[in-house]
Amino acid sequence: RAAELLIANKELAFQNEEKEKRAAELLIANKELAFQSAEKEKRAAELLIANKELAFQNEEKEKRAVELIIAKDEAEEYEKKFIQIAENIDEVFWLRTNGEMHYISPSFERIWGIPCEAVYENPHLFTEKIHPDDRPVVQEIFNSTEFQDKGIFNYEYRILRDDNEVRWIDVKTFPILDDSGQIIKRVGIAADNTEKYESFQKLIQAKERYENFISRVSEGVYRFELDEPMPVNLPIEAQIDFIKNHSFIAECNTAFMKMYGIKEPK
Repeated sequence: RAAELLIANKELAFQNEEKEKRAAELLIANKELAFQSAEKEKRAAELLIANKELAFQNEEKEKRAVELIIAKDEAEEYEKKFIQIAENIDEVFWLRTNGEMHYISPSFERIWGIPCEAVYENPHLFTEKIHPDDRPVVQEIFNSTEFQDKGIFNYEYRILRDDNEVRWIDVKTFPILDDSGQIIKRVGIAADNTEKYESFQKLIQAKERYENFISRVSEGVYRFELDEPMPVNLPIEAQIDFIKNHSFIAECNTAFMKMYGIKEPK
């Protein structure tokens, strides 16, 4: 019986050792499981933060995309308005760099007698048509600091078209600057002043003919003016008195001066 109890005790002790070993293994397994759970929670938290950051970035991208679409639509709208204005004015409008013509309005073809497409292909045609007599002065302006550094040009010159017609052009240019203040493009506008110039020349010629005529005739010729406006509703007698009191000789010829003994005009 004692031997049996001894064997039973050993068996029981072995079982207890196995239970303790199993308990230790379970404890290690629980700790490992707890560690894995903590890692999973940490990873889940990191993924949550990453998802929030990604969602924020997506929102920013969507917002930026919307802003770009709006900006593009606004730019296209402004461009349409600009083209509508540029293509319906008499003046020539252009946008260019030194070596490239980005835009030139249709009035160019009417004034210069050259298709706009030709200027897009060769922007130098724009200046090649400057009248030979005016080219040195214009070239001097092109080489000046005012134009090279500031992009400013303001001068009236003649152009010689292929059909030998001469036109007077009033040209102005302005710079477009980048953020650093460097010139990236130039805006220009040109007005055809040919009719105005011809009218002015006709006026000068008419004045010369008039002065030549009154200086040669033997009759006395004079022109009087009033020092203040005369009411048009005055009776005839009152008009005569008004003219006597408020008129003065503004111009006369030599024959008139001789008639009245005037030695020098005053």
